[in-house]
Amino acid sequence: MSSRKLRCALLAALLMATVGLSATAHAQGWQVVQRWSGNGMQDTEAFSVGSRDWQVVWTVQSTGASLEGLDMSINDAASGDVVGVAASERGESVGSTILHNGPGNFYLNIRGPGTRWNVQVTDQP
Repeated sequence: MSSRKLRCALLAALLMATVGLSATAHAQGWQVVQRWSGNGMQDTEAFSVGSRDWQVVWTVQSTGASLEGLDMSINDAASGDVVGVAASERGESVGSTILHNGPGNFYLNIRGPGTRWNVQVTDQP
């Protein structure tokens, strides 16, 4: 299989997995709090979760530059202190992390040089 066809197949699989993760989360009673898409490095705006249990769901793919992966920390919105790690992945991936430190106000520090990523935060009502 050519490199281009392999990339297209991988992209299609990542997109389907993202939809699948969102659908699974919704079916299990999770509600989307916020979504972000981007590339490289970004701090998200602050968001609030209202339940003890919440999760971060992501996909990451290469932009064609050197792919380093995705590192994502969870920070307290008031103090800026790191209160958890949502992801530390190398290469293209799809995944989720369930956290048990809500309710509260947080932001994500996303570091994904050489990647395009999609991230969503969900919680349970």
